[in-house]
Amino acid sequence: MNEPNLERAKISFVMLSYNHAPFIGAALAGAYGQEEAPFEYILRDDGSTDGTEVVVKEWVNREGIENLQAIFSPLNQGMMRSLNKAIPLIRGRYVVFAASDDISEPIRIKEVAQSIEEAGETVYGGYGDVLTIDKSGKLLESGMEPWTSKHHIRLDAQSIADNFSGFLGASSFYHRDVFDVFGKINGKILHEDMVLNFRAALLGKVIFIEKKLVRYRLHDGNVHAVNTRLGYELEVKHANKIWSSLAHVAAQRCEDLHRVRSAIGGTKHAQLLQACVMWRSTWRMKHAIISSRISPWRVLHLIGNPKLRTGEICKALFFRPKARIKASFRLLGIT
Repeated sequence: MNEPNLERAKISFVMLSYNHAPFIGAALAGAYGQEEAPFEYILRDDGSTDGTEVVVKEWVNREGIENLQAIFSPLNQGMMRSLNKAIPLIRGRYVVFAASDDISEPIRIKEVAQSIEEAGETVYGGYGDVLTIDKSGKLLESGMEPWTSKHHIRLDAQSIADNFSGFLGASSFYHRDVFDVFGKINGKILHEDMVLNFRAALLGKVIFIEKKLVRYRLHDGNVHAVNTRLGYELEVKHANKIWSSLAHVAAQRCEDLHRVRSAIGGTKHAQLLQACVMWRSTWRMKHAIISSRISPWRVLHLIGNPKLRTGEICKALFFRPKARIKASFRLLGIT
């Protein structure tokens, strides 16, 4: 493996894992197969119960790896809490995130470092294009819309806020200020990329790298994956988790806006805040249904399912953590 190029930006490679024992060996091989090594490697496992720790330690011993800072939590606390605990360990100026079920291409670190250098100004975040693979590692010709620049022309904070969007977390990287300026992320959020890329855009320049940097694995364990064969009840529970997470994302974005209000100016702050507040409406519910891959037609069929009580159906369709959102908006003086 090549030594890190200390003349480039210091990049920390951080892998977060949970119950990915069948995939984590390939993920580590991708991380350590970089043409240009990162400044440091950090792995944090969130209490896996499938033997992930054993797989990692066997792989490290077999490959003779000595520079992996591996932390194995005895308890599962959730992905976001795991991320929050990993941040203080990072010493690099930039951090490249990797999921333990994806595979980083050999050029990933080199392309990120080069793109940062060529930007001509401080880059606060970005991401690259991806290839998609199935659970066995086979390349897929379909399964996700291509992540090309023509689909992501605008990566500014206003566009991200207006569309309640972001960019793919699987191939993302961020400046250290994205964490130091804003602090921890709400532990109930599943969509960390929707928080981090908005933060990066608030601080300044965000870029897209038009090269395949990651092999993104599609399988039943993905956040948005739903196995329809398991029945409506589990679909409802999954949709509730997605909707709840997105509601907390909306609240977190408002809190983050409050932190940089003086830096971005009153007019811009008001425009961004208006867009973020809008997403506490039922429009967000429609977006959540689509993003969780449950079609509105299938959700309507829930009403005809005798196994579900009316109250549970209503909760599935309209649930959002009101107390959390109201508390956040009171903090900002919003009624």
